[in-house]
Amino acid sequence: MILGTCRRKRPIKKDGGTEVLTHLGLTSCQARIYLALVCSGAATPKTISKESQVAREQVYREIPKLQALGLTEKIIDRPSKFKAIPIQECISFLMEKRTNRTLELQTDTEKLIKNFSSIKSETTFSEEENQFILVPKNERVLTTIRRGVETAQTSVDVVTSWKRISHSFVSFNGLYKKALSRGVKFRFVTEKPKNKKSLDYKKKITYDFHQSPLFEIRHVNTPVTSIVSLKDKKEVLIFTSASSGLDEASALWSNNPHLIEIADKYFEMMWTKSFEGRTLSTTLLQNT
Repeated sequence: MILGTCRRKRPIKKDGGTEVLTHLGLTSCQARIYLALVCSGAATPKTISKESQVAREQVYREIPKLQALGLTEKIIDRPSKFKAIPIQECISFLMEKRTNRTLELQTDTEKLIKNFSSIKSETTFSEEENQFILVPKNERVLTTIRRGVETAQTSVDVVTSWKRISHSFVSFNGLYKKALSRGVKFRFVTEKPKNKKSLDYKKKITYDFHQSPLFEIRHVNTPVTSIVSLKDKKEVLIFTSASSGLDEASALWSNNPHLIEIADKYFEMMWTKSFEGRTLSTTLLQNT
């Protein structure tokens, strides 16, 4: 049970219910005090301290805060006692408060983005400026690839490994389709699938694209050792490792025309030495 089991005259454990309540906005001490009252019923600060393992001085400081939130009530007695509101009411109240705070944060973040959007456009480098940026691995690399496909206008040329191209067609399927509908031409050079099973998988993940004249995948017999992606022949992304997964290696991004020229010549060389998927299918069928 996520809120834990109440046992009278036993200290309230820090895990379970305490963790849930702290996630909902209470401090650890407040959560333990509240749960001690839920388990003990009406109790004095001395009893609360014993049950919650919170120092009595801290109990005296936190009880008024819980009262202000409406989570505890004071019983007029001698000595004074306190009781907790039902756990269901407490959870509902804290959930509603958290939801309202999330909505407020959403509004504040939208204002922040709006206020800084003009500054961002002014400070972003222009295409005329030659830039070299090392993009770290993981999500940042995926974001850079995603942005490249989203902003491509004429072409995307890629030399990549079979492992990465499989990952990319699963991750960016929708983006590729949108780019094709804009008239962007895609050319991929990758290693040939090792067997008929791999070939069948390739056909499955690329089925929707082969009907477009703007889309083509070709293969080479040797392993791909350098992974390069060119966008509109104006930007290049060169990965620092060819053996790792799509999001497991950092990459160098650049719009330097000299580096782009070198990358473009590399792609065209690989494209020239590659062969079409139909040739691959015939070869694999003959070998089975």
